[in-house]
Amino acid sequence: MDYFYLISVTVLNIIYSLSGSFFNRKTDGKKDTSAFYNLILVSVVVLGWGIKYAINPSFDVAVFPYIAIFAVGYAVAISALIIALKIGPIMLTNLFINLSLVVSGIWGLIFWGEPLTVFVIIGIVLTAVSIALCLFTGKKSEQKITIKWAIFMTLAFVGNAACVISQAQQQKDFGGNHGDMFMFFATALALIVIIINYIRSDKTDTKLMLKKAVHFPIISGVSNLVINTFNIILATSEIIPASVRFPVISVCTLMAISIFSLFVFKEKLKWWQWIGIGLGIIATVLLSV
Repeated sequence: MDYFYLISVTVLNIIYSLSGSFFNRKTDGKKDTSAFYNLILVSVVVLGWGIKYAINPSFDVAVFPYIAIFAVGYAVAISALIIALKIGPIMLTNLFINLSLVVSGIWGLIFWGEPLTVFVIIGIVLTAVSIALCLFTGKKSEQKITIKWAIFMTLAFVGNAACVISQAQQQKDFGGNHGDMFMFFATALALIVIIINYIRSDKTDTKLMLKKAVHFPIISGVSNLVINTFNIILATSEIIPASVRFPVISVCTLMAISIFSLFVFKEKLKWWQWIGIGLGIIATVLLSV
C-alpha cells in the first residue's frame, strides 16, 4: 500500500500545481485573485480535516508547537505559491517548489537517521543536476525573472519545506498518532490568516471568479487534503523513507510539469532541459532501489 500512497501523492501533487496555473490563466486581469483562490482552497482543506477529526478525535497539548510551525508554513506557502505562479514562469516556479521536497529528504538523512546508500547519494546528486539543467533557460529575457517573483518563490519554498518536515516530525515523535488533530488545528489556524487577508482584499471580481473559476481552488483543496492524508501515513513508513519519498515525488512532478508546460502553456524547453528530465528519470529509479 505504501507505493500506492506514493504514486497517489505524486499524481495529486501534479494536479495541485496545475490547478493554480489554470486558475491564473482563467482569471487573468482580475483583482486580488490570490486572496480568493487561497480562501476557497484552504476552506475546502479545513472542512475535510474537520470531518476526519470528528470521526477520529484525539487531543494532546504537546502537539501544538508542531501545529504552529505547520500553520505558519502552510499559510505562507499557499499564499506565496499562487502569486509566484502568476508573475513568473510556471515550470520554474514548480521546480523550486519540488526542490523543497528534496531538501526535506536530505533532512531525513541528517536528523532522522535514515540509511545513506550509494544509490541514494547518486540519486540525490542526479536530482540536483536535473533540476539545475531544467532551471537554466538560456536568455535572461525569456525567463520572466523578477525580484518580486524571487521573494514569493523563496517564501513558498521555505513554507513548503516547513510543512513537510513539521508534519513528518510530529508523526515520528508521537508514534503516528494525532495526525487528524494536527492537520485540523494547523489548517484552521492558517485559514484565520487567509480570511483576514481576503477581508482586506479588493472583492470586485469575486462573483465573476465564483462563476467561472471556483472549481480550480476546489480541486487544489481536495488534492491538498488527500496529499497530506497520505503523507501522514507515509511519515512512519519503513518501506519508503523520506530520503527516497520526497525526491521521487519531486522529480516525477518536475518531469510532468515540464512536459505540460511545453505542450499546454507553450513554455519552450531547451535541449539541455530535456537532458535534465532524462537524468531525473534515472535519479527516480536509483532513489527507488
